[in-house]
Amino acid sequence: MDTERSAPKPAPDRRRSLRVDCRVPVVVKWVATNGSAHEEATETIVINAHGCFLSLKAAVIEGINVELVNPATKEVRNGRVIWCGEAGVGGTNNIGIELENPDPKFWGLKYDASLLHAAVRDNWVG
Repeated sequence: MDTERSAPKPAPDRRRSLRVDCRVPVVVKWVATNGSAHEEATETIVINAHGCFLSLKAAVIEGINVELVNPATKEVRNGRVIWCGEAGVGGTNNIGIELENPDPKFWGLKYDASLLHAAVRDNWVG
């Protein structure tokens, strides 16, 4: 009997849209569990059409509803914190946000330019 096991297969990438490293200024607004309203200006670290990864000075909890405002375009999107990671550089809190109504246009021209660069980079053979 063969006791050697094959290596586990990696999980398929379940992202619904291409992630790109892109710094987009945003304002995150939320209401804490105690009812107090909070607002913090920050910038994204990674974005895709369905959400983003960013850092906040304030701590939030997974599942909390947030509002994202893109100050450059004045666009507003509702979302939800779907992931909270360990504290980042300087004690900031890393979080993942999923948008209720995904729209790549929310991120503005920087996202379009980043997608073009990513597509070129992903197809590069060297």
